[in-house]
Amino acid sequence: MVGQLNYPSVAILMTTYNGGQFLEEQIQSLVSQKQVVIQIYVNDDGSTDNTLDILQKWKDKGFVANISRSDRIGPSSAFQKLLQENLNKEYIAFCDQDDIWSPNKLTEQIRLMTSKVPTLVFTDRELFTKHQVNSKKNKSRAFKPSFRNALLENVAPGNTILINKEAAHMLSAFAEPRVAHYDAWFYLIISSVGQVQYVKDKLVKYRLHDNNLVGIRSGEDFSPFNSLRNYFDNAQFFHDFKTGSLGQNDEEYFSRFISLIHERNRFVRLSKALKLQIHRQKRLHSLFVRIFLLAGILFGKI
Repeated sequence: MVGQLNYPSVAILMTTYNGGQFLEEQIQSLVSQKQVVIQIYVNDDGSTDNTLDILQKWKDKGFVANISRSDRIGPSSAFQKLLQENLNKEYIAFCDQDDIWSPNKLTEQIRLMTSKVPTLVFTDRELFTKHQVNSKKNKSRAFKPSFRNALLENVAPGNTILINKEAAHMLSAFAEPRVAHYDAWFYLIISSVGQVQYVKDKLVKYRLHDNNLVGIRSGEDFSPFNSLRNYFDNAQFFHDFKTGSLGQNDEEYFSRFISLIHERNRFVRLSKALKLQIHRQKRLHSLFVRIFLLAGILFGKI
């Protein structure tokens, strides 16, 4: 183990694929974390650049505990695979290959952890380009994380998430390889059965470039209909697990949400969509989602 043994222990799960350009800087920010004992567990998804050489160097130094290999399974499947292999760690963080973490990221998150309750803590993040100029896409958040919010918005980016052991075991019970974005799925699950906490400080610098494995890419075309389909898929996956974990109010709302998804009559769907309350973090975003939801139903896009 690296660091002081009386400090909290954090397993950092990282997925890599041809990340050699920025990987060194990312790992340096991980080993610079204050007042925690960290070990890095990596799944490489078929890199052909110098990624594995960099990882081996840090493994030789004692910071990377294990490097597993896969063949283009994608980051969501890779992160769920790593989670299944590390369920009994005290705390688990999820890490991209090309960001920079603030030295106090993990300690600030651990302060908000709730003992014995499945807990997910995420932070705000700062977006920057290859020139390290803050991106104008970065925006402040003003919301309360909730299950209803998680049904149509992911406010917990994977590279900012920290979970406790109880959350890890809960997510293992809900393992779902078909999800498009593991972080949206994790937020949905933990918001339904545990607690989601938020650190308002920007403790992750999220690097924007054309080869981001997940999330925002420089110049990426965004499809609101694809996004809605992904959220509908997550809701259906959650429904298929048939849990009784929701409170009465959330259960009633979820029943209406699933009813909208399952309805085949276009005009009945439109009626249900008009009545559905949208719980996005900002009113304007809620309005946009409602417009795209109605348009998607009307024109058969969702």
